[in-house]
Amino acid sequence: MRRFAFIAGLGVVLLVLLAVNTFIANQRPVLSGPAGTVLYAATFDAFTDEWQQYDGLLAASINDSVLTLNVRRPQRLAYSLALPNFADFDVSADMQAVSGPLDNAFGLVFRYFDENNLYTFLISSDGYYRLVRYLDGQEKIISTWVSSPYIHQGLNAENRVRVVAIGDTFRFFINDQPVQLCLPDDPNSESTFFLGECEGGHMADVWVDDSLPVGRIGLAVETQRKEEAVTVIFDNVLVLSPDSAEFSDTEATNP
Repeated sequence: MRRFAFIAGLGVVLLVLLAVNTFIANQRPVLSGPAGTVLYAATFDAFTDEWQQYDGLLAASINDSVLTLNVRRPQRLAYSLALPNFADFDVSADMQAVSGPLDNAFGLVFRYFDENNLYTFLISSDGYYRLVRYLDGQEKIISTWVSSPYIHQGLNAENRVRVVAIGDTFRFFINDQPVQLCLPDDPNSESTFFLGECEGGHMADVWVDDSLPVGRIGLAVETQRKEEAVTVIFDNVLVLSPDSAEFSDTEATNP
């Protein structure tokens, strides 16, 4: 009985420590500045302690001036986060899948609060991109996989992925080209993209969502159903203070 009480008490302590660590992590200053200001940059030549690194079936490491994410389990999301918090931002990074199947997924994490609350914008080596929101541990596909001619396909092909956020409004770019989202007409359902058409939804230049107003940015890799491992290298992360002109001549849409 005493042993059970000790284990239960230890579990409570661990939960409290986890909550404290999450609170401390999210009390970091929010970086901001005039439009166009460089808020943060990483080329992974120095200051490597600013990014998460870990070993295992999901691994993140920094070597040879790149950050490498390796995922050896199916249907898993792995990421490495930078230390600072951002509210408004213009974040971009170079990325290159170097091994694994072409139906992979890799890209950016943004507005990360904790492991249960974050956004991801990912591309695949076979030419698709997708936007996902996680709230309280529940995954919601905001924009399903959409094909794009702007994605450089195949292994070892380099792509630059970019997300711009001002307040609750977001815009997305691949290799300097703006891309549209396939947003469902019913916010409680999911749309599909088939033969160039957004079924059950509509294409939109921007997305509006106020669920996560501030958070960290990061780099991510997600595996699909295949057992093959996926390895992606990342470099040249740049975070600017965004320019509202990026949202001119666009129509904000909230599914």
